[in-house]
Amino acid sequence: MGQSGDAIHSVLRKPTVIELLLGIFIRVLLLCLSVAVGLIIGWAWRPSWVASIAEQSRANNGSRSSALGWVQRVLGRVCEKANVYWRRPGLEHQEPFGTSSDIGTSEKCEDKLAITEEDLRALMSMLEEEDGGALWQPMMDKSTQSMSCQAWRRDSQERPTEYRQRTVFENVTPQLTRDFFWDDEFRMEWDDMLRSARTLEECPRTGFMVVQWVRKFPFFCKDREYIIARRIWQHRNSFYCITKGVDHPSVHRKGTPRRVDTFYSSFRIRQVESLKGNGLTASEVMLFHYEDMGIQKDIAKLGVRQGMWGYVTKLEPGIRKYMEVRKSKQQLSKSALMAQITTQIPDPIFVKVGCNWDENEAKISEQKKRSGDPLKWVVLIGAVALACGVEKGGVGKFFLVGIARRFGKIGKRL
Repeated sequence: MGQSGDAIHSVLRKPTVIELLLGIFIRVLLLCLSVAVGLIIGWAWRPSWVASIAEQSRANNGSRSSALGWVQRVLGRVCEKANVYWRRPGLEHQEPFGTSSDIGTSEKCEDKLAITEEDLRALMSMLEEEDGGALWQPMMDKSTQSMSCQAWRRDSQERPTEYRQRTVFENVTPQLTRDFFWDDEFRMEWDDMLRSARTLEECPRTGFMVVQWVRKFPFFCKDREYIIARRIWQHRNSFYCITKGVDHPSVHRKGTPRRVDTFYSSFRIRQVESLKGNGLTASEVMLFHYEDMGIQKDIAKLGVRQGMWGYVTKLEPGIRKYMEVRKSKQQLSKSALMAQITTQIPDPIFVKVGCNWDENEAKISEQKKRSGDPLKWVVLIGAVALACGVEKGGVGKFFLVGIARRFGKIGKRL
């Protein structure tokens, strides 16, 4: 007994064995805590059809058989949701890109446009940083051989988190850049989230359009529907492109896809100096964007920060491919032709259009970058909760890509 006891004691005293057992215990504990937190948050954000099943089960006095039936019904509905995602029976019958059987046109369409000079003035004020908003916080500054990108963000009391992005494409004209962002048919070639697009209304005199986009989302989220009004103003060789979410009488709100109401994405395109010193051979896109994702701001901001560059890098090969298509003299799509119908900006209205970029850069360089984000630990909880049925908000692509990357890094460390 004594010798065997000493042998066991000597084995347990080895630090490698103890550390191994302790490591296994800690990992199992963390896994259990993650599952528990994910279930709690997932139940709090459960879809409406899960809530209805739970109400039916409570009517059965909580018996064991009713509990098993509840589980079976939930699993059945999950499989049904997955089948709907993979099949999408109604999508193959949607109308082609850029077309609609009831496009609204009128010679006097200027009287009812959803985008006016007030929207143009608002974009100019943001370019000049005279809109009264908070100071922009730097997020990203990266570049490739033929593209550079800088990004900032700021919080707002009235709107979702706002983002500003400056992208410079080398050896691209402003006119081609304008057509590239407006061409819904070609967008399918580089924007893998766009499922369908069609034109609801257009004004051949001003170039004003109302389009409907349906964007893809993972199977545990509904697809998102955007009703977007857009219009382009022009001053010399610069273009002011305004897009925002609106309502349209021809499209009724449905449960699927889910409508995104708060949406704003406007930008200025202009010719700038090449970073390679080749003269004015580059195009600058200064974008201002926000939309209501329907989730906590801090989780969304963290996801956008991690996923923005991955999304931006899809623009550069997309615009290069578009250049090749245009060189081949193929027929332009209807949306690209509409992009060439712009509204000229009179000089009296055009007050202080050029942005004081040097002064702006000086102010931003003096800001101190935040040392860390105290909410990074929320990423794991957010990812688990998302998989458990986050169905109450329009999760943007930046957020989804960021969560995936972050979750992958955590998995590697474990």
